[in-house]
Amino acid sequence: MNRQKYAFTWIVFLLLHLTNSAKAQTDAFNLKLIGFEVQGYPTGIMPGLCLDFSKWKHAAISAKVGINIAHRKDFSGLNDDERGWGPGIGLGYRYYAGENCSGFYAGARADLWSLTIAWRDSTNFPIQGTTDLVVLMPTLELGYMFQPKKSPYRIGIGTAQGREFNLVSKGKDVGQGYITLITLKGVKYF
Repeated sequence: MNRQKYAFTWIVFLLLHLTNSAKAQTDAFNLKLIGFEVQGYPTGIMPGLCLDFSKWKHAAISAKVGINIAHRKDFSGLNDDERGWGPGIGLGYRYYAGENCSGFYAGARADLWSLTIAWRDSTNFPIQGTTDLVVLMPTLELGYMFQPKKSPYRIGIGTAQGREFNLVSKGKDVGQGYITLITLKGVKYF
């Protein structure tokens, strides 16, 4: 329970800090989009809050604060069951075909996750434990941001391809490798 309180506090603090920084630095960047994003992959889900900053007509710097909830089962090939969660942040760049962060987009992003994975092996002598790790997840993304006419809201859908790298690991090895993500996004334009 302490870990959940810590993660929630950390995410709220970081979101408030990003929002205040955006207001304080309006000369450098204008806040364009703020909202909620959910990324799903075959063994997990990553909900989060997202912010897009921009001073260009077709490009934006994208930031994310979220939670990664994984249930990898035996897909990693290292353990019979892996599941866990942890907070994370992401930073990326997107180029939009339309003006004001709308239309088709392409981008690159890197997420950093602090995860605790509980693992279990059911070999001749069943064992279990936990592994704390820091995961770097660089991805390339493609998507579409739909804007209803005369509305400040946007709805986006996209896909991303990338790789998970376990940078720091305390405990038994757990899965890493290539990843495919599906993204759903709901944001408000400012």
